[in-house]
Amino acid sequence: GWCSFTHVMASERGGAAERISAAEVPADILARLTTPRAPMAGIGFDRPSIMGILNVTPDSFSDGGKFDGLEAALTQAEALKAADILDIGGESTRPGAALVEQEAEIARTAPVIAALRTRGFARPISIDTRKADVARAAMAAGADLINDVSAMQFDAEMAQAMALSGAPICLMHAQGAPESMQDDPRYGDVLYDVYDALAARV
Repeated sequence: GWCSFTHVMASERGGAAERISAAEVPADILARLTTPRAPMAGIGFDRPSIMGILNVTPDSFSDGGKFDGLEAALTQAEALKAADILDIGGESTRPGAALVEQEAEIARTAPVIAALRTRGFARPISIDTRKADVARAAMAAGADLINDVSAMQFDAEMAQAMALSGAPICLMHAQGAPESMQDDPRYGDVLYDVYDALAARV
């Protein structure tokens, strides 16, 4: 592939990390680290890939309000066409952001996705959403992947919606909702707590 390694850091919860040679790594773990992965939503894993972010929201932390109209969003998508995948979000997940009703989120995102496909945009598109109905609308409009910052914990219907669609889903970790996730986050060991949380969601 595009990179190689000679050593790894081996660690376990509550223990010290140890640097060991690749030759010392158990065969089953070495296989997990080195076996080629199948493409996901048209994105290969033989090299790093770039995701372009298109926030069609009035309150994104990075570019809120700049691209929340259809034409502005399409112009920005064209500017991001060199990216390997385009991620479109209609609800800000910045700390303190308020919940957006699903109808409004669908109205912000689905028309942009549909217009991109109509105009011949061929790159994979992901929809950044916590809501099953928004995911369904995005998939119907032409999205390829769901990017759920709640790891399917916000909407009880998300897992079934994704299973029925056959689309891949990206699971992310946060403690609580955007409105409150920065109020008092607590971790015993952030590395293992996040790892275990994502493993449980998988």
